[in-house]
Parts: sequence; structure tokens; C-alpha cells
Amino acid sequence: TNAVMGLKNPPMSANFKSSWMKESRDAFLIPLIDIIQPKIIIAIGGVATQSLGTIYGFKVSKLIDLVDNSPIKLDSLLIFPVFHTGGLGLANRKKELQIEDWKRIKHTL
Repeated sequence: TNAVMGLKNPPMSANFKSSWMKESRDAFLIPLIDIIQPKIIIAIGGVATQSLGTIYGFKVSKLIDLVDNSPIKLDSLLIFPVFHTGGLGLANRKKELQIEDWKRIKHTL
């Protein structure tokens, strides 16, 4: 699922409002995680990673550092931050590196 539910007005690459993150986290993300109780979460992009950091209490540093040192291990849960595959994500992490990030997740599974 998305860390922020709903669709915003263009431009789509504009920043999210922190109130959207909190509302979506409280109303949708936390209840969904409680129901599913996943063993692995893949956080696509900085917004999702930041939201999970708030939920689970881990420090959210630069996304590149979190991706390069993933997974984040929390008891029986593994969190894999990755860059978004859209334009801004590709501007910050080349496609070839993103492919390697996903391969690392596959090998961990």
C-alpha cells in the first residue's frame, strides 16, 4: 500500500504535506500493518521510510544510507527502504543501482 493514501493535485512530484503522512499513517497504514503483521516491508521512497520510522521508532537518516545498509532489522520484521522508481527516484539513484537493490531483497528472501 502507499504510505500516503489518496491522490494529490499536480505536479505529482511535489512534496507531501506532513499532515497527509500523519493522517494516512494513523487511519490506514498502522491498522493495515496490525492486521497483516508482515515479516517484510519494502518502503518505496523517503516518505514511506519516514512514516515507518515514526511507527517503529528507528532513526531515518539519508535514504541512500538506509538503502545501502538495508534491511533494517526490528525483532521479527525486516524493512527494506528503496528509492522510488519514478522520475525523482531515478534522478537520485540510477536504474542499474535500483535493480541491484531489488536483487539484494530477493536474495534475502
